[in-house]
Amino acid sequence: EVAIPMFRLSGTVDPRRALLLPWLLLIIAALLAPQNAGAFAVNGDTTPGSARSARPASVQSVAWSDFSPAGWVTARPFSASVTATATGSLDAAADRYAVSSDGGATWSAWSSTNLTAGAPNAATHNLTVTGLTLPDSASLNYIRFKVTETGLGETVSPTYLIKVDATPPAAPQNLTADPSGWTNQNGFTVTWTNPYDVSPIAGAWYKLDAAPTGPNDGTYVAATNVITGITVANDGAHTLYVWLQDTFGRANQANAATTTLNLDTTPPGPPTYMVSSPYQTWTSANNFSQSWKNPADLSGIAGAYYKLNAPPTSNLDGKYVKTTDAITGIQVPRDGRHDIYVWLVDAAGNVDYRTRTGEPQAFWYDATLPVSSVNAPPLPATGWYTSSVSIKFSATDLPDDPAYPPVVYYQLNAGPWTAASELNLAAEGSHRLLYQARDRAGN
Repeated sequence: EVAIPMFRLSGTVDPRRALLLPWLLLIIAALLAPQNAGAFAVNGDTTPGSARSARPASVQSVAWSDFSPAGWVTARPFSASVTATATGSLDAAADRYAVSSDGGATWSAWSSTNLTAGAPNAATHNLTVTGLTLPDSASLNYIRFKVTETGLGETVSPTYLIKVDATPPAAPQNLTADPSGWTNQNGFTVTWTNPYDVSPIAGAWYKLDAAPTGPNDGTYVAATNVITGITVANDGAHTLYVWLQDTFGRANQANAATTTLNLDTTPPGPPTYMVSSPYQTWTSANNFSQSWKNPADLSGIAGAYYKLNAPPTSNLDGKYVKTTDAITGIQVPRDGRHDIYVWLVDAAGNVDYRTRTGEPQAFWYDATLPVSSVNAPPLPATGWYTSSVSIKFSATDLPDDPAYPPVVYYQLNAGPWTAASELNLAAEGSHRLLYQARDRAGN
Protein backbone atom coordinates (compact mmCIF):
# COMPACT_ATOMS: atom_id res chain seq x y z
CA GLU A 1 0.00 0.00 0.00
CA VAL A 2 1.21 3.52 -0.79
CA ALA A 3 0.01 6.43 1.23
CA ILE A 4 -0.58 9.60 -0.76
CA PRO A 5 -0.69 12.64 1.45
CA MET A 6 -3.30 15.15 0.40
CA PHE A 7 -3.69 18.59 1.92
CA ARG A 8 -6.73 20.67 1.65
CA LEU A 9 -6.73 24.44 2.22
CA SER A 10 -10.11 26.01 2.68
CA GLY A 11 -11.72 22.93 1.01
CA THR A 12 -9.42 22.93 -2.04
CA VAL A 13 -6.43 20.78 -3.04
CA ASP A 14 -3.03 22.35 -2.83
CA PRO A 15 -2.06 22.95 -6.53
CA ARG A 16 1.50 21.82 -5.86
CA ARG A 17 0.23 18.51 -4.56
CA ALA A 18 -2.09 18.14 -7.52
CA LEU A 19 0.89 18.18 -9.89
CA LEU A 20 2.36 15.10 -8.11
CA LEU A 21 -0.80 12.96 -8.44
CA PRO A 22 -0.30 11.57 -12.03
CA TRP A 23 3.30 10.62 -11.29
CA LEU A 24 2.37 8.84 -8.09
CA LEU A 25 -0.30 6.81 -9.92
CA LEU A 26 2.22 5.69 -12.55
CA ILE A 27 4.63 4.54 -9.84
CA ILE A 28 1.86 2.56 -8.10
CA ALA A 29 0.84 0.86 -11.37
CA ALA A 30 4.44 -0.15 -12.12
CA LEU A 31 4.87 -1.62 -8.67
CA LEU A 32 1.66 -3.64 -8.86
CA ALA A 33 2.02 -4.86 -12.51
CA PRO A 34 3.10 -8.60 -13.13
CA GLN A 35 6.78 -9.00 -13.83
CA ASN A 36 7.68 -9.14 -17.58
CA ALA A 37 4.08 -8.49 -18.61
CA GLY A 38 3.63 -8.23 -22.37
CA ALA A 39 6.43 -10.66 -23.42
CA PHE A 40 5.70 -13.18 -26.28
CA ALA A 41 7.02 -16.09 -24.16
CA VAL A 42 8.18 -15.82 -20.58
CA ASN A 43 10.00 -18.88 -19.29
CA GLY A 44 7.63 -21.03 -21.32
CA ASP A 45 8.34 -24.32 -19.48
CA THR A 46 5.00 -25.45 -18.07
CA THR A 47 5.92 -28.98 -17.13
CA PRO A 48 5.03 -29.73 -13.47
CA GLY A 49 8.12 -30.17 -11.37
CA SER A 50 10.53 -28.77 -13.96
CA ALA A 51 13.06 -26.13 -13.04
CA ARG A 52 12.72 -22.55 -14.36
CA SER A 53 15.55 -20.16 -15.01
CA ALA A 54 15.78 -17.01 -12.94
CA ARG A 55 13.73 -14.23 -14.47
CA PRO A 56 15.55 -11.07 -15.23
CA ALA A 57 14.21 -7.82 -14.01
CA SER A 58 13.76 -6.51 -17.54
CA VAL A 59 10.95 -7.31 -19.99
CA GLN A 60 11.78 -10.08 -22.54
CA SER A 61 10.00 -10.85 -25.79
CA VAL A 62 10.93 -14.20 -27.52
CA ALA A 63 8.56 -16.11 -29.80
CA TRP A 64 9.03 -19.87 -30.28
CA SER A 65 7.83 -21.59 -33.48
CA ASP A 66 8.29 -24.43 -35.99
CA PHE A 67 9.18 -27.17 -33.50
CA SER A 68 10.21 -30.47 -35.06
CA PRO A 69 9.64 -33.44 -34.86
CA ALA A 70 5.92 -32.91 -34.67
CA GLY A 71 5.03 -36.60 -35.17
CA TRP A 72 6.61 -39.90 -34.18
CA VAL A 73 10.36 -40.44 -34.23
CA THR A 74 11.04 -43.85 -35.71
CA ALA A 75 14.84 -44.01 -35.79
CA ARG A 76 17.72 -43.19 -33.48
CA PRO A 77 19.70 -40.98 -33.28
CA PHE A 78 17.38 -38.16 -34.29
CA SER A 79 17.27 -34.35 -34.36
CA ALA A 80 14.99 -31.74 -32.84
CA SER A 81 14.69 -28.10 -33.88
CA VAL A 82 12.83 -24.92 -33.05
CA THR A 83 12.96 -21.28 -34.11
CA ALA A 84 13.46 -18.54 -31.52
CA THR A 85 12.60 -14.99 -32.59
CA ALA A 86 13.31 -12.04 -30.33
CA THR A 87 12.64 -8.32 -30.57
CA GLY A 88 16.18 -7.71 -29.45
CA SER A 89 19.49 -9.40 -30.12
CA LEU A 90 20.19 -13.06 -29.25
CA ASP A 91 23.55 -14.37 -28.02
CA ALA A 92 24.43 -17.48 -30.11
CA ALA A 93 27.08 -18.58 -27.62
CA ALA A 94 24.46 -18.88 -24.88
CA ASP A 95 22.00 -21.18 -26.69
CA ARG A 96 21.22 -24.33 -24.69
CA TYR A 97 18.83 -27.30 -24.49
CA ALA A 98 17.83 -29.89 -21.88
CA VAL A 99 15.96 -33.20 -22.13
CA SER A 100 13.83 -35.34 -19.84
CA SER A 101 12.87 -39.01 -20.27
CA ASP A 102 10.63 -39.33 -17.22
CA GLY A 103 7.82 -36.96 -18.07
CA GLY A 104 9.63 -33.86 -16.80
CA ALA A 105 10.24 -35.13 -13.28
CA THR A 106 13.98 -34.67 -13.82
CA TRP A 107 15.97 -32.90 -16.51
CA SER A 108 19.46 -33.10 -17.92
CA ALA A 109 21.85 -30.22 -17.39
CA TRP A 110 21.62 -27.39 -19.91
CA SER A 111 23.88 -28.34 -22.82
CA SER A 112 25.18 -27.00 -26.11
CA THR A 113 26.47 -30.38 -27.37
CA ASN A 114 25.47 -30.94 -31.02
CA LEU A 115 23.42 -27.72 -30.89
CA THR A 116 23.57 -25.24 -33.76
CA ALA A 117 21.74 -22.00 -34.43
CA GLY A 118 21.49 -22.40 -38.20
CA ALA A 119 22.30 -19.11 -39.89
CA PRO A 120 21.57 -16.85 -36.95
CA ASN A 121 20.95 -13.16 -37.18
CA ALA A 122 20.58 -10.71 -34.38
CA ALA A 123 16.95 -11.57 -33.65
CA THR A 124 16.34 -15.16 -34.95
CA HIS A 125 18.04 -18.47 -34.11
CA ASN A 126 17.03 -21.68 -35.91
CA LEU A 127 18.08 -24.05 -33.12
CA THR A 128 18.83 -27.66 -34.09
CA VAL A 129 20.20 -30.41 -31.84
CA THR A 130 21.39 -33.67 -33.40
CA GLY A 131 22.33 -37.09 -32.02
CA LEU A 132 19.41 -37.42 -29.61
CA THR A 133 18.81 -40.98 -28.31
CA LEU A 134 15.77 -40.77 -26.09
CA PRO A 135 14.08 -44.10 -25.30
CA ASP A 136 10.85 -45.37 -26.82
CA SER A 137 7.87 -43.63 -25.24
CA ALA A 138 4.65 -41.94 -26.28
CA SER A 139 4.44 -39.58 -23.32
CA LEU A 140 7.65 -39.34 -21.27
CA ASN A 141 10.24 -37.69 -23.55
CA TYR A 142 10.54 -33.88 -23.48
CA ILE A 143 12.95 -31.24 -24.71
CA ARG A 144 13.23 -27.52 -24.03
CA PHE A 145 15.55 -24.79 -25.25
CA LYS A 146 17.02 -21.65 -23.73
CA VAL A 147 18.22 -18.46 -25.42
CA THR A 148 19.70 -15.24 -24.04
CA GLU A 149 18.78 -11.76 -25.21
CA THR A 150 21.78 -9.50 -25.08
CA GLY A 151 21.47 -7.27 -22.10
CA LEU A 152 18.09 -8.70 -21.07
CA GLY A 153 18.65 -12.28 -19.84
CA GLU A 154 17.54 -15.85 -20.48
CA THR A 155 14.26 -17.12 -21.87
CA VAL A 156 13.21 -20.80 -21.74
CA SER A 157 11.03 -22.29 -24.46
CA PRO A 158 7.82 -24.25 -23.91
CA THR A 159 8.34 -27.91 -23.09
CA TYR A 160 7.98 -30.02 -26.25
CA LEU A 161 6.86 -33.68 -26.24
CA ILE A 162 8.88 -36.06 -28.44
CA LYS A 163 7.12 -39.35 -29.20
CA VAL A 164 9.71 -42.04 -29.93
CA ASP A 165 9.24 -45.56 -31.25
CA ALA A 166 12.45 -46.59 -32.95
CA THR A 167 12.35 -50.29 -32.08
CA PRO A 168 10.59 -53.01 -34.13
CA PRO A 169 8.18 -55.20 -32.16
CA ALA A 170 9.58 -57.99 -30.03
CA ALA A 171 8.78 -61.63 -30.73
CA PRO A 172 5.18 -62.82 -30.41
CA GLN A 173 4.57 -64.61 -27.13
CA ASN A 174 2.97 -68.04 -26.62
CA LEU A 175 2.84 -68.83 -30.34
CA THR A 176 0.52 -71.83 -30.68
CA ALA A 177 -0.58 -73.90 -33.67
CA ASP A 178 -4.04 -75.42 -34.04
CA PRO A 179 -4.10 -78.36 -34.47
CA SER A 180 -1.10 -78.59 -32.17
CA GLY A 181 -0.30 -82.23 -33.00
CA TRP A 182 -0.52 -84.33 -36.16
CA THR A 183 -3.46 -83.82 -38.50
CA ASN A 184 -4.56 -85.06 -41.92
CA GLN A 185 -6.25 -81.73 -42.75
CA ASN A 186 -4.01 -79.20 -44.55
CA GLY A 187 -5.23 -76.02 -42.88
CA PHE A 188 -3.66 -74.49 -39.77
CA THR A 189 -4.35 -71.57 -37.44
CA VAL A 190 -1.75 -69.91 -35.23
CA THR A 191 -2.41 -67.56 -32.33
CA TRP A 192 -0.16 -65.54 -30.04
CA THR A 193 -0.03 -62.80 -27.43
CA ASN A 194 1.43 -59.49 -28.56
CA PRO A 195 4.43 -58.14 -26.65
CA TYR A 196 4.41 -54.58 -25.34
CA ASP A 197 5.11 -52.06 -28.07
CA VAL A 198 4.84 -48.26 -27.95
CA SER A 199 2.94 -48.16 -31.24
CA PRO A 200 0.21 -50.72 -32.00
CA ILE A 201 0.84 -54.02 -33.80
CA ALA A 202 -0.54 -53.72 -37.34
CA GLY A 203 0.22 -57.18 -38.75
CA ALA A 204 2.45 -60.21 -38.86
CA TRP A 205 4.79 -61.98 -41.27
CA TYR A 206 5.16 -65.74 -41.50
CA LYS A 207 7.41 -68.15 -43.35
CA LEU A 208 7.60 -71.95 -43.52
CA ASP A 209 10.53 -74.34 -43.33
CA ALA A 210 13.40 -71.81 -43.49
CA ALA A 211 14.37 -68.93 -41.25
CA PRO A 212 13.62 -65.50 -42.75
CA THR A 213 16.59 -63.48 -43.96
CA GLY A 214 14.94 -60.04 -43.99
CA PRO A 215 11.97 -58.20 -42.46
CA ASN A 216 9.89 -58.79 -45.62
CA ASP A 217 11.04 -62.36 -46.31
CA GLY A 218 7.67 -64.02 -45.87
CA THR A 219 3.93 -63.59 -46.24
CA TYR A 220 2.34 -60.54 -44.62
CA VAL A 221 -1.08 -60.71 -42.96
CA ALA A 222 -2.89 -57.70 -41.51
CA ALA A 223 -3.68 -59.52 -38.28
CA THR A 224 -3.00 -58.62 -34.67
CA ASN A 225 -2.96 -61.98 -32.88
CA VAL A 226 -4.16 -64.76 -35.21
CA ILE A 227 -3.42 -66.13 -38.69
CA THR A 228 -5.79 -68.65 -40.28
CA GLY A 229 -5.71 -70.84 -43.37
CA ILE A 230 -2.00 -71.62 -43.41
CA THR A 231 -1.20 -74.59 -45.68
CA VAL A 232 1.99 -76.61 -46.08
CA ALA A 233 3.47 -78.07 -49.25
CA ASN A 234 3.55 -81.74 -48.27
CA ASP A 235 3.33 -84.28 -45.48
CA GLY A 236 5.80 -83.79 -42.66
CA ALA A 237 6.72 -81.59 -39.73
CA HIS A 238 7.07 -77.96 -40.87
CA THR A 239 8.64 -75.15 -38.83
CA LEU A 240 6.63 -71.92 -38.96
CA TYR A 241 8.32 -68.56 -38.26
CA VAL A 242 6.14 -65.59 -37.20
CA TRP A 243 7.35 -62.01 -36.60
CA LEU A 244 5.39 -58.80 -36.03
CA GLN A 245 5.09 -55.42 -37.73
CA ASP A 246 3.92 -52.17 -36.09
CA THR A 247 1.91 -49.29 -37.49
CA PHE A 248 5.08 -47.62 -38.77
CA GLY A 249 5.93 -50.65 -40.91
CA ARG A 250 8.86 -51.75 -38.77
CA ALA A 251 9.56 -55.48 -38.43
CA ASN A 252 12.59 -57.51 -37.45
CA GLN A 253 12.86 -61.11 -38.61
CA ALA A 254 15.36 -61.77 -35.82
CA ASN A 255 12.40 -61.46 -33.44
CA ALA A 256 10.53 -64.38 -35.01
CA ALA A 257 8.87 -67.00 -32.81
CA THR A 258 8.47 -70.57 -34.06
CA THR A 259 6.00 -73.41 -33.84
CA THR A 260 5.55 -76.67 -35.77
CA LEU A 261 2.79 -77.63 -38.20
CA ASN A 262 2.43 -81.43 -38.56
CA LEU A 263 0.66 -82.90 -41.60
CA ASP A 264 0.20 -86.61 -42.39
CA THR A 265 -2.35 -87.61 -45.03
CA THR A 266 -1.17 -91.20 -45.65
CA PRO A 267 -2.91 -94.14 -43.91
CA PRO A 268 -0.73 -96.73 -42.17
CA GLY A 269 0.28 -99.90 -43.97
CA PRO A 270 -0.75 -103.37 -42.78
CA PRO A 271 0.45 -104.77 -39.47
CA THR A 272 2.92 -107.65 -39.72
CA TYR A 273 4.18 -110.50 -37.51
CA MET A 274 0.72 -111.17 -36.08
CA VAL A 275 0.83 -113.10 -32.79
CA SER A 276 -2.41 -114.48 -31.30
CA SER A 277 -2.58 -115.71 -27.72
CA PRO A 278 -3.50 -118.36 -27.02
CA TYR A 279 -2.98 -119.35 -30.63
CA GLN A 280 -4.98 -122.26 -32.02
CA THR A 281 -5.24 -123.80 -28.59
CA TRP A 282 -8.56 -124.83 -27.12
CA THR A 283 -9.46 -122.89 -24.01
CA SER A 284 -12.54 -122.41 -21.90
CA ALA A 285 -11.43 -118.87 -20.92
CA ASN A 286 -12.94 -116.28 -23.22
CA ASN A 287 -9.98 -113.92 -23.07
CA PHE A 288 -7.64 -113.56 -26.04
CA SER A 289 -4.95 -111.10 -27.16
CA GLN A 290 -3.40 -110.07 -30.45
CA SER A 291 -0.09 -108.33 -31.06
CA TRP A 292 1.78 -107.23 -34.19
CA LYS A 293 4.67 -105.24 -35.59
CA ASN A 294 3.84 -101.74 -36.83
CA PRO A 295 4.74 -100.46 -40.29
CA ALA A 296 6.67 -97.22 -40.71
CA ASP A 297 4.30 -94.25 -40.35
CA LEU A 298 5.00 -90.52 -40.32
CA SER A 299 2.82 -89.61 -37.35
CA GLY A 300 3.03 -92.97 -35.56
CA ILE A 301 0.41 -95.59 -34.74
CA ALA A 302 -2.18 -94.39 -32.22
CA GLY A 303 -4.81 -97.15 -32.35
CA ALA A 304 -6.25 -100.15 -34.16
CA TYR A 305 -9.53 -101.67 -35.26
CA TYR A 306 -10.26 -105.39 -35.08
CA LYS A 307 -13.08 -107.58 -36.33
CA LEU A 308 -13.82 -111.29 -35.80
CA ASN A 309 -14.83 -113.93 -38.35
CA ALA A 310 -15.37 -111.68 -41.41
CA PRO A 311 -13.23 -109.15 -43.29
CA PRO A 312 -14.15 -105.47 -42.68
CA THR A 313 -16.07 -103.56 -45.35
CA SER A 314 -15.33 -99.98 -44.19
CA ASN A 315 -12.88 -98.05 -42.04
CA LEU A 316 -15.16 -98.17 -39.00
CA ASP A 317 -16.40 -101.75 -39.48
CA GLY A 318 -14.83 -103.06 -36.29
CA LYS A 319 -14.03 -102.25 -32.68
CA TYR A 320 -11.53 -99.45 -32.07
CA VAL A 321 -8.86 -99.73 -29.40
CA LYS A 322 -6.42 -96.98 -28.44
CA THR A 323 -3.12 -98.80 -28.56
CA THR A 324 0.20 -98.98 -30.37
CA ASP A 325 0.97 -102.65 -31.05
CA ALA A 326 -1.34 -104.99 -29.09
CA ILE A 327 -4.96 -105.61 -28.16
CA THR A 328 -5.91 -107.52 -25.02
CA GLY A 329 -9.19 -108.72 -23.55
CA ILE A 330 -10.66 -109.90 -26.86
CA GLN A 331 -13.80 -112.00 -26.39
CA VAL A 332 -15.27 -114.25 -29.05
CA PRO A 333 -19.05 -114.58 -29.45
CA ARG A 334 -19.42 -118.37 -29.16
CA ASP A 335 -17.66 -121.72 -28.99
CA GLY A 336 -15.53 -122.63 -31.96
CA ARG A 337 -12.59 -121.42 -34.01
CA HIS A 338 -12.45 -117.68 -34.80
CA ASP A 339 -10.64 -115.50 -37.34
CA ILE A 340 -9.37 -112.01 -36.47
CA TYR A 341 -8.66 -109.01 -38.75
CA VAL A 342 -6.62 -105.98 -37.63
CA TRP A 343 -6.12 -102.59 -39.37
CA LEU A 344 -4.31 -99.55 -37.97
CA VAL A 345 -5.00 -95.86 -37.21
CA ASP A 346 -2.19 -93.28 -36.99
CA ALA A 347 -1.86 -90.16 -34.83
CA ALA A 348 -3.18 -87.96 -37.64
CA GLY A 349 -6.42 -90.00 -37.82
CA ASN A 350 -5.62 -91.79 -41.08
CA VAL A 351 -7.11 -95.27 -41.48
CA ASP A 352 -7.77 -97.65 -44.37
CA TYR A 353 -9.57 -100.94 -43.75
CA ARG A 354 -8.08 -102.32 -46.97
CA THR A 355 -4.70 -102.55 -45.22
CA ARG A 356 -6.08 -105.13 -42.77
CA THR A 357 -4.14 -108.23 -41.80
CA GLY A 358 -6.11 -111.40 -41.02
CA GLU A 359 -5.22 -114.34 -38.81
CA PRO A 360 -7.50 -117.30 -39.72
CA GLN A 361 -8.82 -119.54 -36.92
CA ALA A 362 -6.57 -117.79 -34.43
CA PHE A 363 -8.74 -118.22 -31.33
CA TRP A 364 -10.19 -121.62 -30.29
CA TYR A 365 -12.88 -121.39 -27.65
CA ASP A 366 -14.91 -124.17 -25.97
CA ALA A 367 -16.98 -123.45 -22.90
CA THR A 368 -19.35 -126.46 -23.23
CA LEU A 369 -19.04 -129.38 -20.80
CA PRO A 370 -18.70 -132.83 -22.46
CA VAL A 371 -21.31 -135.53 -21.74
CA SER A 372 -20.04 -139.00 -20.74
CA SER A 373 -21.88 -142.34 -20.78
CA VAL A 374 -21.23 -146.02 -19.97
CA ASN A 375 -22.38 -149.27 -21.58
CA ALA A 376 -22.46 -152.42 -19.40
CA PRO A 377 -24.44 -155.71 -19.37
CA PRO A 378 -27.76 -155.56 -17.52
CA LEU A 379 -27.45 -156.24 -13.82
CA PRO A 380 -29.04 -159.61 -12.84
CA ALA A 381 -32.04 -159.63 -10.52
CA THR A 382 -29.83 -160.86 -7.72
CA GLY A 383 -27.77 -157.68 -7.99
CA TRP A 384 -24.58 -159.65 -8.63
CA TYR A 385 -22.68 -160.52 -11.75
CA THR A 386 -21.55 -164.13 -11.87
CA SER A 387 -18.93 -163.63 -14.57
CA SER A 388 -16.53 -160.91 -15.64
CA VAL A 389 -18.16 -157.68 -16.78
CA SER A 390 -17.10 -155.74 -19.91
CA ILE A 391 -17.79 -152.01 -19.54
CA LYS A 392 -17.42 -149.50 -22.38
CA PHE A 393 -17.14 -145.68 -22.00
CA SER A 394 -18.14 -142.98 -24.46
CA ALA A 395 -18.56 -139.16 -24.51
CA THR A 396 -19.91 -136.39 -26.71
CA ASP A 397 -18.95 -132.71 -26.86
CA LEU A 398 -20.06 -129.53 -28.61
CA PRO A 399 -18.76 -128.26 -30.90
CA ASP A 400 -17.98 -131.70 -32.25
CA ASP A 401 -14.37 -132.04 -33.40
CA PRO A 402 -13.21 -135.49 -34.53
CA ALA A 403 -9.60 -134.36 -34.23
CA TYR A 404 -10.07 -133.49 -30.56
CA PRO A 405 -12.67 -135.93 -29.10
CA PRO A 406 -13.36 -135.83 -25.40
CA VAL A 407 -11.62 -138.43 -23.23
CA VAL A 408 -13.32 -140.51 -20.52
CA TYR A 409 -11.56 -141.12 -17.23
CA TYR A 410 -12.67 -143.71 -14.64
CA GLN A 411 -11.82 -144.43 -11.03
CA LEU A 412 -12.37 -147.93 -9.64
CA ASN A 413 -12.85 -148.01 -5.92
CA ALA A 414 -10.14 -145.70 -4.53
CA GLY A 415 -7.72 -146.20 -7.40
CA PRO A 416 -6.30 -143.55 -9.69
CA TRP A 417 -8.21 -141.82 -12.44
CA THR A 418 -7.43 -143.61 -15.67
CA ALA A 419 -8.21 -142.69 -19.26
CA ALA A 420 -9.88 -145.56 -21.08
CA SER A 421 -12.57 -146.39 -23.53
CA GLU A 422 -13.42 -149.73 -21.87
CA LEU A 423 -12.88 -151.71 -18.67
CA ASN A 424 -13.03 -155.52 -18.03
CA LEU A 425 -13.95 -156.15 -14.42
CA ALA A 426 -13.30 -159.74 -13.21
CA ALA A 427 -12.40 -159.43 -9.53
CA GLU A 428 -15.07 -160.72 -7.18
CA GLY A 429 -16.59 -158.33 -4.74
CA SER A 430 -18.58 -155.13 -4.54
CA HIS A 431 -16.93 -152.33 -6.55
CA ARG A 432 -17.43 -148.54 -6.73
CA LEU A 433 -16.94 -147.16 -10.28
CA LEU A 434 -16.75 -143.40 -11.11
CA TYR A 435 -16.27 -141.98 -14.58
CA GLN A 436 -16.13 -138.53 -16.28
CA ALA A 437 -15.30 -136.98 -19.63
CA ARG A 438 -12.76 -134.19 -20.20
CA ASP A 439 -12.65 -132.22 -23.43
CA ARG A 440 -9.86 -130.39 -25.27
CA ALA A 441 -10.54 -127.13 -23.40
CA GLY A 442 -10.31 -128.68 -19.97
CA ASN A 443 -14.05 -128.76 -19.34
